Amino acid sequence: MPRLSAANLPSNVRTFGYDRDAVSIGVVHFGIGNFHRAHQAVYCEDLLESGALQWGIVGVSLRSAAMREALLPQDFLYTLATLGRTMSYRIIGAVKDVIVAPQNPLAVIDRIANPSTKLVSSTITEKGYYLASGTIDLEQPDLLAELASLEDPKTIYGYLARAIMK
Repeated sequence: MPRLSAANLPSNVRTFGYDRDAVSIGVVHFGIGNFHRAHQAVYCEDLLESGALQWGIVGVSLRSAAMREALLPQDFLYTLATLGRTMSYRIIGAVKDVIVAPQNPLAVIDRIANPSTKLVSSTITEKGYYLASGTIDLEQPDLLAELASLEDPKTIYGYLARAIMK
């Protein structure tokens, strides 16, 4: 079976009816994993399908390039499988790019600060929030470094603060 791509959309699966080239980025999402892609990205997909083309998504990975490497060869498209009495499949095109923050921190900051960005959201793991006993652990080394300087952000907090200051 050939790999999914914009040039190779299956005819037997529901695909998007909008022009992906006309979609602008309105959402920056930290943590572009399965949960986000099966939920929030689908809501954005529905908005795009309704003609609201300003709700494209750029995902941000704070650690690993794995999701970018998986989605890039398929033009950031993926298949949503809905299981139940009847199964259905749908190609989701809302994700336009994934930025790997450690590889390109300025791209993350610029994307958040871009005037077209309307929403910044996250579905990161508990480790990504740097919590200890229910509060932010300000003794964590990455957070300590960001409190001293936002020149080299590592956490969601650092990226948000740096983008807000831009």
